[in-house]
Parts: sequence; structure tokens; C-alpha cells
Amino acid sequence: MATEMALIGGEVVPLAEATVSVMDLGLLRGMAVFETMRTYGGRPYALREHLARLHRGLVVLGMDPILDEAFLREGLHRCMKAGALQESRFMVLVTPGTLSGDLFGGGEPTVVLMARKLSLPDPALYEEGARVVTFEAQRTHAQVKTTNYLAGQAGVRLAAESGAHEALYVKDGCVQEGVTSNVVAVVGDEAITPDEDALPGITLKGVEQLCRQLGLKWRRDRLSVDDLKAADEVWLTSSVREVMPVTRIDDATIGDGEPGPWFQRVGPAFHCRCRDSARDDATRYGGGAGT
Repeated sequence: MATEMALIGGEVVPLAEATVSVMDLGLLRGMAVFETMRTYGGRPYALREHLARLHRGLVVLGMDPILDEAFLREGLHRCMKAGALQESRFMVLVTPGTLSGDLFGGGEPTVVLMARKLSLPDPALYEEGARVVTFEAQRTHAQVKTTNYLAGQAGVRLAAESGAHEALYVKDGCVQEGVTSNVVAVVGDEAITPDEDALPGITLKGVEQLCRQLGLKWRRDRLSVDDLKAADEVWLTSSVREVMPVTRIDDATIGDGEPGPWFQRVGPAFHCRCRDSARDDATRYGGGAGT
């Protein structure tokens, strides 16, 4: 039976048994950054890009880049092998370590790798489209992935109460991003994504590259809630979702209420791109599945 595993302090243990000190600054001060990746054939997609973004987050915490690709690939391989996992939702989390007298200064950083079971969204969301809601809030440190989701809590609750799949941050009438996703509007032959106050999504960047190759123009711009609701198509992008169509925002129907023609081309093509890219990256690195 597959078991979720963690690598912490050099040891691989079942995730349910992994622990950190109650004095860890991630717990006491909320000082932690993380990245989540999805594997394809046991291989992570866009590992280098996730590592680079993680390092940008460490700078925000006043830390030096401390991880490398070899460590992450080996750690993922060890966790997946130990847990008999065929595929994984792979997370890397780093904090400054335990409190050592300084209000925000730690000693040895805490590094945790987690290989969790890959639970994919309901296929019906891709066939029928997802519903999302909007809410007024702004995420802290929008340019890096921190563990601070206080601002997003209200959106998550609203989505749950409304039977929606995701909630979108709105500031001054303009959409920023989802609590756990980026957002794209398609109008005619052009895709538009918010130009500020949003996490520079790695999946989003891959989708942009593919869209340009397929002839769909791409630009970053301010997107009001009304702009989004009037779009021909709306998508969510994230590591686990890949590209997901949205057919309802609040009480508004997007387009004709069905996943649009651009999604029909981009969605399947992006899945293949992720699979092939993960395989090719592993081959260039010199490893096989799980490395």
C-alpha cells in the first residue's frame, strides 16, 4: 500500500510521524516558504523553476539559497521509493529553523520534503468547467509562496459555502489570482492574465509558452471582475490542476457555459508537454523515474 513520506533531518519517515520543534520559526512566526510540484511517471515537472522561485522566497526570509537540484531529486526518489508511490504531489518547505534568542533569527534551517499521494481534481471539472467565487482581499508577499494563508481563509470558506472549486482575490475591483491558482481570461484570440499582485506561476508560464506556439496571443493587464465575467473563456492554472476551465464566476456564466475551444486545444496539449518535459529533464539529469 502506498504511504505518504517525508524527508527531514536526513531521514525518510512516514509523513504522519514527521515532526518539527515547537520552537520552529515556521510555527512561531509564520516564517516559511514552500513549493509544490506534480510528478509525471515519477518525475517532477519544472523542478528547476520551482527551485529558483523557492530561492527567491528564501531571500525574503533573509536566508541564502541552501538547496540544489540534486538534493531535491534524490529526496523525492527516496520518499517515493520508501512509500511505494507511483506518482506524487511533492512539496518542499523551508523555515529559518528554531528560535535562538533573536526574534526572527534561527539557527540551522528546517528543510522538509514531503511526497504525498497525487489526488487529481474531479474529471467532471474539466468536462463541465469549474465554478469560482470572488472576494476582496490581498495575499501577503504575492511574489513568493509563503505558508501565510490568513488572507485566503475567507475565500476558501466562501467557496466551500457556495459549492465552488476556487476563490479569486480581488483588490480595488481587479482580480489578482486564486487562493491556490493563477487565472487567465481568453477574449477572441488573446489570453490575458493579471499583471500585478499575483504569484508568477510556473504552470502559468508554461501555459503562456504553449499558447504562443498555438497562435493564441498573450498579454498581462489589469483584469476587472466584469472583464473576467465577460470573457469568452476563463482558466485556472496550477501544478496539480494544470489548466482547468471555469464556466461560472459568482452568479455569472462564462461564454456559453461550456469549456471553450481554446481550452480544448491547450488543456490536453499542456498535459503532454508536462509529461514530456519531466521525462526529458530527468534524462538530461541522468536519472530515470523518480529522479
